[in-house]
Amino acid sequence: MEKLNLFFSKIRELTFWQRVFSWRSVRNLSYDAFEEFKSLQKDNTTKCKDYDELEKRFAKTFTKNEGLKNNIVQFERSVTEKNNDINLLNNKITDLNKSVLKHETAEEQRRKDYENRVTKLNQVMETSEKEIKRLSDERVQEQQASFEKMKRQWNDHETTVQQALKMICQNHFIKYIDKVPFRGNPDERDKWAEEMNAES
Repeated sequence: MEKLNLFFSKIRELTFWQRVFSWRSVRNLSYDAFEEFKSLQKDNTTKCKDYDELEKRFAKTFTKNEGLKNNIVQFERSVTEKNNDINLLNNKITDLNKSVLKHETAEEQRRKDYENRVTKLNQVMETSEKEIKRLSDERVQEQQASFEKMKRQWNDHETTVQQALKMICQNHFIKYIDKVPFRGNPDERDKWAEEMNAES
């Protein structure tokens, strides 16, 4: 660029006599300027190609960017829908947790009621068993008392009969036997004509 500027400034300032007598230096400068111009032109062509290439890349990038923007919008919509779904599911979970808590509370209450009823039933059974045992013991005691009474009555009866027989035997001069040679305790014990007469 420097030689071009120098060439154009030299041409502007060139006088007639300089054209005639120093044309050779101007001509050499023009060649150098032309070479520089070709080099600049070549650089310009390269830069235009680079610019076109950059413009194409920019267009592609812009298209990709638009596609990505659309993808981002769709993704944001999808995220919003998913967030809505998550909120719905969270609400369902909250409702289900409340329902579970309600059922657990009801189940706990039923369990407490059951345990209270079982406790009351056990108390009633224990009371009933005690009452049955008391009644049974009373009956056993009553029967024992009755047996004791009957035994006493029988012993009194035996003693009375024995005393009566002894008196009868004494009155009639019959020998009364206190001990019999066999098992048992007969009512009559007398020896009559040398024979044992024992009736029970």
